[in-house]
Amino acid sequence: MKLRNLSYAIILFVFFSCSNRTEHVERIDQDFTIVTDSIESMMPVQLSVYGDYIIWCDALGKEEYVHVLDKTTGKELTKFVDIGQGPEEFVSPSVGYIQNNKVFIYDPNLDKVAYYSLDVDNFNAEFIKTDRVRRETRYLVIDGEVLSFNSSLEKPFKWKNTYWGKTFFDPSIKNHYSVSQGNVLYNPYNQSLVYSVMSYHYMSLYKVKNGNIELVSERIGNVDYDIVNDEVK
Repeated sequence: MKLRNLSYAIILFVFFSCSNRTEHVERIDQDFTIVTDSIESMMPVQLSVYGDYIIWCDALGKEEYVHVLDKTTGKELTKFVDIGQGPEEFVSPSVGYIQNNKVFIYDPNLDKVAYYSLDVDNFNAEFIKTDRVRRETRYLVIDGEVLSFNSSLEKPFKWKNTYWGKTFFDPSIKNHYSVSQGNVLYNPYNQSLVYSVMSYHYMSLYKVKNGNIELVSERIGNVDYDIVNDEVK
């Protein structure tokens, strides 16, 4: 756990610090407003602001997974995504992205996704059956286009119907999907995309420009592993 926390800290440091230009950084103070102080959760896992809404997720909640609050008043407007095995339920849901006033929900363990409307006058959901269990585990919206991350692929990023990037391990490794899982973050202010493997000391930095995703640099630490029967151990 300490190693994972350290990895996250390094990601954030590089994510907000990296730039190919040397320039003065202007620092500002930001006022804040307490919207609500009555939320209770054993494990809040995702928090997003979209338009007039605050959207947060409760990983261990007994009720719905996603909660939608009014950004001004803090009042809860709706909650959705039931946990279970039913046709309109998810086992391990995640918010992929929020776009066009809809929340995209996926589950890497199921062969279905859902789009939940954020129309305050008509909250509803559209469930879509997919032809396979989804292998994508991260989603981002860059320049209005959805980027997905699939660690089982040689080029793990899919953006604008093109595959980009690379992973640390050779894709021929049998457990490539699991050992290449990681975090993907995007900074729109300097068009930087960062990928970091969770279990190993590997991090890569990309630039998004002119409709392309270009590898800028890689950092590889002391990576200690063995390959046994075509699997990373």
